Amino acid sequence: RVEEEEDVASPQKESIRTEVASLNIGDLLLYKKSPLSNQIYKTVLTHLGYTVDTVEDEDQFLSTIQTTQYQYILMDTSIIEEDEDCLIAEFIKDTGAIPIVFGNTDTDTYHCCKTIGYYASKEELAIVLG
Repeated sequence: RVEEEEDVASPQKESIRTEVASLNIGDLLLYKKSPLSNQIYKTVLTHLGYTVDTVEDEDQFLSTIQTTQYQYILMDTSIIEEDEDCLIAEFIKDTGAIPIVFGNTDTDTYHCCKTIGYYASKEELAIVLG
């Protein structure tokens, strides 16, 4: 689902990485529209050994990715569907994180990030986060 591209580090990307890295570092940022889904996935991911931060809405999501560095960022499809040019996913990649979107793995293809099923199991999460 993800087309890996060789990426030459540009001065702008290095600047973004340095700026964000100097702030805070966490394992994983999780954004699901449903507060219940956020809590369920946070519990599962914590059991897998990850430190998980959650956000409550898209504004908080956008603010957080600009101030905190993560290894992985899992997000609802609403973030990507509204971002036709993949600017958010590209920004996430520039900070050094791996963007992963919850979606329909049979029909949703997002060339800018990995896709995991809407109702991913603990095992599926472990594989994707490998």
